[in-house]
Amino acid sequence: MASQIKAKTCHHIKANGTCCKSPALTNEDYCYFHTAQRQRMRRQRRVEHKSLHAPLVLPLLEDAESIQIAIGDVLNALIIGRIDHKTAGLLLYGLQTAASNIRQAKFAVAADQAEFPSEYRDAENELLEKEIAEDLAQERQRQAAEIAKMQKERERVFADPNSGIAPLPTKKPSQPVAENKSGAARAVGLSRK
Repeated sequence: MASQIKAKTCHHIKANGTCCKSPALTNEDYCYFHTAQRQRMRRQRRVEHKSLHAPLVLPLLEDAESIQIAIGDVLNALIIGRIDHKTAGLLLYGLQTAASNIRQAKFAVAADQAEFPSEYRDAENELLEKEIAEDLAQERQRQAAEIAKMQKERERVFADPNSGIAPLPTKKPSQPVAENKSGAARAVGLSRK
């Protein structure tokens, strides 16, 4: 009798509350598809923090429930003016195509596959938020180190008399202020007429 090796499974929770259960990648908590999806979400969030207009992020279109959620997200974005009518129309057409494809797809959930409580899904979202915050902190540290490096290089170049670069002009000293007979201050060299 051959012994079975229990493989680590993906921790992703679908919109309907069921677990993905695909084999997880080595040293990862998620399967190939959901690892890539989480990386896309992290990249989108980084871009979102850098830009004034946050991109619309739709859920994975993996089942009918997630398509319904995505339709609601598109409609809400249209209502608040986050996306224009043309973009909304294209997104809704894509969601309509996904919905029609879902009808023919056979994504059966095993009977023994238990639904997970919302606390588990919340923990997964908190983990994703933590990963995103860590990515943003690393990006800020990298940028700060790059700026410090450029400032040191600039100081070194300007401090070297043989660099051939003239130092930046300094601010002109302000003109001395003299008082007139009435005690009001006025700049020297300026006269009232």
